Amino acid sequence: MSSVCQYPYVNVFKQFGVGQWKRCCKEGDVSPVMDRDMKATVYRISGAVVSSNYIQLPKATSQSLALTGRYFYLLFRPLPSKFFSIHLEVATTAGIAVRVSISNIFKEFKSTSTWLQYPYSFFDTRSQ
Repeated sequence: MSSVCQYPYVNVFKQFGVGQWKRCCKEGDVSPVMDRDMKATVYRISGAVVSSNYIQLPKATSQSLALTGRYFYLLFRPLPSKFFSIHLEVATTAGIAVRVSISNIFKEFKSTSTWLQYPYSFFDTRSQ
């Protein structure tokens, strides 16, 4: 993946063939859905147990995405009535690995030298 041009961005779902599942994997209830607003295929991840339903990039946990960019952009639409977690394993230029987790399960921000947990809360703008 390091030979792929990453400026201004790279679509890792396209690069890793999400949908073909050769260089990435899915577990549990993951299904492709055509989103009419985006005019693209999106992946609906559902199921009762958050940790049993996911997409993993790359397939082998010993591999890296080899992204070198400064920013990470993620577009997702969580449902207010469902739990979710997003985990990103980030390696710094100093070689330190840090897990960044975003979830509506967390109540407050927490951190150690190896992980950061960010709470995600829903804002219902319809009631205003």
